[in-house]
Amino acid sequence: MFDMDYVSTEVQGILSMLDANSFPNVFGYLASLQDEYSVVSTSPFAIANNVIGLDKPHQFLDFLIDFITDMFELEIVDGNDHAMNDLGAFDSHLISLYQIGDMYFHGLYVPKNEKEAFYIFMRCIETMTVQAEGRVAGPVYLRLGKMFFDGLGTDQDYKSALVCFQKAEAFLYDMVLKGDVMYRRSLDAAIEGQANARAKLAEELLENTWGFDA
Repeated sequence: MFDMDYVSTEVQGILSMLDANSFPNVFGYLASLQDEYSVVSTSPFAIANNVIGLDKPHQFLDFLIDFITDMFELEIVDGNDHAMNDLGAFDSHLISLYQIGDMYFHGLYVPKNEKEAFYIFMRCIETMTVQAEGRVAGPVYLRLGKMFFDGLGTDQDYKSALVCFQKAEAFLYDMVLKGDVMYRRSLDAAIEGQANARAKLAEELLENTWGFDA
């Protein structure tokens, strides 16, 4: 079960950053959750969907996107399959999130399907926006690199793996540099992935050129 104290703290944080004049309905709704009963009686799923429907057609600010996504993910972890579906619809209009692909890859709340996971990761890249790439591209490219390298959900392709690991490194480096230190291990994995892919490509090159003069 999700921690409602955490949800309340998140709501308070959004209110401290949100301009009431630009987003009057969102601000008013979140403010109404601040009494001692409303937050504990309102699910993160309901909060996310209510916020999405308010103050249209304003484009969501980054911290609102993070908040809505966080609310959906709390419900997904708690087993709410409707939250996963709604996160996917939210994703298609705002940013490409890779967690749904992770669910298919690992078989969390859905049947395990590596091909579907690969398709979702590729779709994330194809629909990537400038707004989203700084937060999403690195982790997605890292996952694609691993799938190409191991032949999971797609044909094994060391050259494509190398390209994905290189792109992952570039985006993850920026994320870590900006303070997202939790992605340092992912950055290291992208660098290690390149070394492994280059070693495999070198083996292929040696096998294909054996017996020929340089």
